Amino acid sequence: MNLRLLPFDESDVALLTPIMKRAFDEDTKRHLNEPEGGPPGYDNGDFLRKWALHPASTARRIERDGRLIGGVVLWINENGENNLGNIFLDPEVQDRGLGTAVWKLIEETWPETRVWRTETPGFSKRNHNFYVNKCGFHVVRIEKPGDPREESYILEKIMPRDRRALVEEYFRSWIDKDIAVMGNCLDDDVRYAECYGPEYRGKDQCLKWFEEWNRRGSVLEWRLKDYRESGEDCVVEWYFRCEFEGKEDGFDGVSLMQFSGDKIIEVKEFQSKADHYFPYGIAWGDSSPK
Repeated sequence: MNLRLLPFDESDVALLTPIMKRAFDEDTKRHLNEPEGGPPGYDNGDFLRKWALHPASTARRIERDGRLIGGVVLWINENGENNLGNIFLDPEVQDRGLGTAVWKLIEETWPETRVWRTETPGFSKRNHNFYVNKCGFHVVRIEKPGDPREESYILEKIMPRDRRALVEEYFRSWIDKDIAVMGNCLDDDVRYAECYGPEYRGKDQCLKWFEEWNRRGSVLEWRLKDYRESGEDCVVEWYFRCEFEGKEDGFDGVSLMQFSGDKIIEVKEFQSKADHYFPYGIAWGDSSPK
């Protein structure tokens, strides 16, 4: 099976509107026992013209083995908090696992996503099963609960973060002096011990430290040299160079880190000199100092 997400353009409106109408009508028949129904403009192309062609949206037509089977409208944001506006498949190909495969392809296409959000009608139990049991979303709130037509489920899926990338993102936040990114890397209950003594308890103290330190200095380089992970713990070897109160300095270091989900919850830093020497020469078999 060859699934593809292809760019959406004006010519796709006429091709996808009949598929969209069939998809929404099928859902309406199943759950409301009515012959047809969907969001405004779903049956005449206005919905797709408004949202799929919106300058801020990212729309794709979905093809399987060269056949057009559906479409998706996404909102991709710079902060990694993205929204699934609408996804639909032709009823002829539903209930075969294709929806789950399409969602996996979407996640693979936008791997930098930190959280996906969407909403779906309260009456559409099939959608609830798809989002929660198949795609890993969870319900965060219900709007207009109990209303047979207006009830809406608000869902989100927090994506697991690559922990090495998380550490590199944390290092980069110091170079960029980006307090929002730095704070997003840390758990609210983080415990942080600097290599020369100071310790901070909780994110608020870490943010205060970040602000005060960056008023007096700048991180010029914080380079990850080695990374080893086991379960919720990792060991990170790094090189750090900064300018602080008019003086430039650099040194090697190691951090023992612990994670809680996709956040850093504990850091213990250790420092060593950056300039290494070999008083007894290089060991046999070593071609050069490391």
